Amino acid sequence: MRSGEARALRWEYIDLDAGIAELSWSLTEGTFAHGCRGTCGKKTAGSCPSRRLELAAGMEWAPLEGHHVLVRPKNGTARQVPLTAAAVAQLRLLRETDEGPNPHGLVWHRPGGSPKTNVDDNVHLRAALSLEGVDRPDATTHWLRHSYVTLSEHAGIPWAAYSGVSGHSSPEASDPYRHTLTAEGRRVVESLADFVDS
Repeated sequence: MRSGEARALRWEYIDLDAGIAELSWSLTEGTFAHGCRGTCGKKTAGSCPSRRLELAAGMEWAPLEGHHVLVRPKNGTARQVPLTAAAVAQLRLLRETDEGPNPHGLVWHRPGGSPKTNVDDNVHLRAALSLEGVDRPDATTHWLRHSYVTLSEHAGIPWAAYSGVSGHSSPEASDPYRHTLTAEGRRVVESLADFVDS
């Protein structure tokens, strides 16, 4: 999932019994504009009593909280993502132990119930990596998308199968996400060396 898709995911879009999550929205931050045409005397548009959210023309969106809005996913198409048994178990545990307010029904939210930000996601990822002894202060959740595509390719999963989960509309869209694994590269080089030597 893209970070915005994960942060927009609400419990109503998850069927834990079927092991499916529907990704139909993405969370983003809109920009406030003066709704008074600058007559309110406030310096920032966010303080204007008549403030309004500005988003790209023609974009389908729904307000969530403050400047946080839900928009349709990047390619405009909702998709269903199959959940592994381990993911279902973790989601069940999360739902059972979520004690804080959750006015928007979000799967992942801040302790007070407000939407998480991309910065929150990255901070939590880096903390999880650090707990496992991985020191990558530059890690981002977007790296997980690269890992998913790379590992799918190296596992021999056809693009048509894994693209439904990644949301890539063409093989070319997946190209920047493909990376050579060191072990796989070593195996290829050794195989070529064996072939040349024989």
